[in-house]
Amino acid sequence: MVRLLLVLCALTACKTMEAPRSPDDDGPGSHRAEVRTVVAPDGEGGSRVWEYRLLVPRRPKEGPLPLVLFLHGAGERGTDNALQLTHMPELLLRDGGPAFDGYLLAPQCPEGQRWVETDWDRADPEPMAAEPSAPMAAAMAALERTLEEEPIDRSRVHLTGLSMGGYGTFDLGPRLADLWATLTPICGGGDPDSAGAFPRVPIWIWHGVDDPAVPFQRSVLMADALEAAGHEVRFERMPEGTGHWAWGPAYAPEGPWWSWIASRRAPGRESR
Repeated sequence: MVRLLLVLCALTACKTMEAPRSPDDDGPGSHRAEVRTVVAPDGEGGSRVWEYRLLVPRRPKEGPLPLVLFLHGAGERGTDNALQLTHMPELLLRDGGPAFDGYLLAPQCPEGQRWVETDWDRADPEPMAAEPSAPMAAAMAALERTLEEEPIDRSRVHLTGLSMGGYGTFDLGPRLADLWATLTPICGGGDPDSAGAFPRVPIWIWHGVDDPAVPFQRSVLMADALEAAGHEVRFERMPEGTGHWAWGPAYAPEGPWWSWIASRRAPGRESR
């Protein structure tokens, strides 16, 4: 029971955070959050309209711009098309946020569903599913539409996610291996047997050693498998006291992650 309470608390991000902004209040920061929709499979043999948010720079630089696809955690699931702005996207909607001249795509997974159908607190990995989950397929459709409609630099498309979204990052990375410039899975897990299918791009893994929700070992197994497959891997083993909050230092506005993605391009790929 104690572990269950810890897991539930962690997955709903019990750290003190500001309330997510409503769809009509996109804040005073460097970006505005636009409501977008895409039609994608509903997972039950039909299709439905999925809402998502696209954070657009208020004063974009000239030329194609980078894009970050952000996959949120379990505590931000729903259908309000707002909760997924919590934690990382919201930083771009505030004054004093990180310097990022690009787009950020934030889809939302419905309550009761997952980016990847796997047990979060399972220490042993499970095989990668043959097909993406319905929410992941919708995220992929939103990504495709964004690439088609916005001036995106296709050599600078980055994938990241936290907790449930960390699992999603490890899952989606090899599914669209020819797209990404970087991968940043945070306190997640994946299938080590899929390591050979990952793109040959920098991978930056973050995980707290005392994470009560997602076993630290899940990231260890992925890091070891990716390194054995010849990938460039950086693994931040966050110290005790981090718990299930590795995304705090990972996405910190003053931290190195934002400048790191700004400096990375997918090798041998045209900007458009």
